[in-house]
Amino acid sequence: MLTAIDREKTKFYLRYKGVRGNFDKGRITAEDEVTSLVFDPMKYLPACDVTGFWQKIVGDNFLLHEVPVSVDVIFWPTRSYLENGESHWVQPDLRFDFKWSNGSTRIILVEIKWNSGLDEGQLRRQWGSYLSPGERKIARHVFIAKNTDIGDEGHRGGVIVKSWRDVQDVLNGFRERDGAVARWAMLVSGFLGKVTARPFNGFGALVATGEGRLRFYAPSDFFTEERLSHVADLNGGAMSFYNR
Repeated sequence: MLTAIDREKTKFYLRYKGVRGNFDKGRITAEDEVTSLVFDPMKYLPACDVTGFWQKIVGDNFLLHEVPVSVDVIFWPTRSYLENGESHWVQPDLRFDFKWSNGSTRIILVEIKWNSGLDEGQLRRQWGSYLSPGERKIARHVFIAKNTDIGDEGHRGGVIVKSWRDVQDVLNGFRERDGAVARWAMLVSGFLGKVTARPFNGFGALVATGEGRLRFYAPSDFFTEERLSHVADLNGGAMSFYNR
């Protein structure tokens, strides 16, 4: 949120000053706010933890195993490009620059969506028009969204597609570590759990198994052994829950 406010991506903070009104002029800023909330603390985490997180996301040993000497986190980087003689601009949500003592560098470019979808050609423009040819050789492109269907937005460099639940799973692996990264992982994972929770849509099936008795079947991961397996009377009978 701090970066979203600093970069004028939201006027949300004005409501904390007692001001009420439509500060965003109809523009939905949730996406930028979530980007800032989740990733802004990375600017203050040790390089080893930032590297460890992104290695889990991108995989394939893209990042060197040694701890980098620096990791630069850039929000909403912008570059212009020419197309058919006209100037345009392209702006991914995040850029991470990793630098090692031996001179090696890596780039991770990130596009984030919350409730909106991709613009036509958005990922292809980021890869082909934002990154230079030399940068594309040392870069990975990550797309994080609720809806992970990118359609024909793929490009030659490949897009690493992750859902917010994938991000939450990676974060959960950092909750038992030492230091600030554990606190960050716990808070962000908790936040994502609240805002992306799946609604309960009912049981998979309702089967009558005998007079006065109903069994509700649910997916195998819905109940755990610790949860209630037998509930009080229903119309004089019993109601029980079973896993498939």
